[in-house]
Amino acid sequence: MKAASGGPPWIRAVDRGLPSVRPKLSTPAGRSSFRQERGRRNRVLVPGNKRSASGSAPSSGGGDVVRFGLAQIRYRWGESRSWEDGTTDNLDKAVEFIRRAGREGAAVVAFSEYFLGNVKPMPIPCPITDRLAQAAREANVYVICGATRELLPKPKGARRPPKPRICSFVIAPNGKIVSKHYKQVFYPNERGQYDPGPNRPTTIHGVKVGILGGYELLVPEIARKLANAGAEILVVQMVASSDMPYMLETMQSAVRARTMELLMPVLAVGQYGEFYGGIMMQGGSIAYVPELGKFQGKWAPNGARLVTRMGEYENLLPVDIAPETAREVRKRFSWW
Repeated sequence: MKAASGGPPWIRAVDRGLPSVRPKLSTPAGRSSFRQERGRRNRVLVPGNKRSASGSAPSSGGGDVVRFGLAQIRYRWGESRSWEDGTTDNLDKAVEFIRRAGREGAAVVAFSEYFLGNVKPMPIPCPITDRLAQAAREANVYVICGATRELLPKPKGARRPPKPRICSFVIAPNGKIVSKHYKQVFYPNERGQYDPGPNRPTTIHGVKVGILGGYELLVPEIARKLANAGAEILVVQMVASSDMPYMLETMQSAVRARTMELLMPVLAVGQYGEFYGGIMMQGGSIAYVPELGKFQGKWAPNGARLVTRMGEYENLLPVDIAPETAREVRKRFSWW
């Protein structure tokens, strides 16, 4: 099958329109349904790959489909607490989302920034991450854990410990933390409190994935460095608050821009829920893929196509990506 423009085979979406209001869910209040999200314009089909009778996507890498689950959980910021205090409602909810994603055929689950709430800097790993690791093992999925404050040990001979870092980390299906990704562009209230750190792509389910958070989406150089280091897909922790009326649209537009600049799928999971001071984070998870078409007989960009998006509600958003097809787009066209 070819794109309507005569372009190359690519990821196809089921066009059923996008909801303009919060959908009516049949699940109990406060619970999400992966199946309900899958029924709207969220499912991505790839020519030449047939789904099984159960409706689950192929789960292996290469030319098959890899299902990402964007976990837009409604978290509560809460009072500042130590990681030693143990379980929080946010952690319990994250574990449930991991389990549900595994049941629904996801290979990767991605959480937003600060999805654990107002937890003080903690060592990674620690008992909190152990709980997430156990859920990853049980569900047999990769888990991309959004920005978390990491407490770093004091080097030998140092007078004082280093500043904490803001860390996103990836847990493999065997429960091991396989990579850490440190924030380099900070919010105004983070500056001076945290040190930047390295951030390189990591291999998840056979695909090189670049991970960014917050304002890093708005700084093209950050995404470009990840692409130059081999990233094939970007997973973004997107943020927009109720007191910044233009930020959500700006962030979603930036997702689209990065998709075309880098000619790769960009999947953004929105931070959603009650932040400090009564501010509400607006969610808005969204995913775009690049399209090519023929212009005067040569491959040329046909724009970034919206695959799916969410509003201000809690759910798990499935996005199926064919890595081999994404690679083919970059082989057929480049900007330079």
